Amino acid sequence: SMAQQDGDLAKAKAWYRSAADANNANAMNDLGALASQAGDHAAARHWYEKAASLGEATAMQNLGLMAHEGGDRTSARRWLVRAAERDHAGAMYDLGVLAGEDGDPHAAKNWFLRAVALGHPGAAYNLGAMAYADGAVDEACKWLSRARELGHPQAIQTSRMLGCL
Repeated sequence: SMAQQDGDLAKAKAWYRSAADANNANAMNDLGALASQAGDHAAARHWYEKAASLGEATAMQNLGLMAHEGGDRTSARRWLVRAAERDHAGAMYDLGVLAGEDGDPHAAKNWFLRAVALGHPGAAYNLGAMAYADGAVDEACKWLSRARELGHPQAIQTSRMLGCL
């Protein structure tokens, strides 16, 4: 909102709260993000859960990330899958990262492919890194090219390093 851009946090909070009172799930998610930035995790969870109950996929992703930070991988995966089911590219990317952490590169690749189909730059970059690790340099260059198109900040440097550019 304009109020937030002006740096007037109190006005932004009041605006979000009035929108949240009107059952605006996006505003509820934004209130959760403000609470999270302020270190109030209980309030963040409250607003994310309210937004998620209204179908707000970004709130579901945020609940998944909170659960992951809290060490609850089962809950993290459950929330992220719910967001991914609503075509949330960021949640698909996060599920790819989780799968990679769990030592399941096949599942990781599948989540990254779904995320990149929705335009996620990090997913394209990670597919490039995975291809390179598998010795498939041409495929790595193809994915890094896609990551560059999508605006990934490290894609140009990595492409040069691998000789793609």
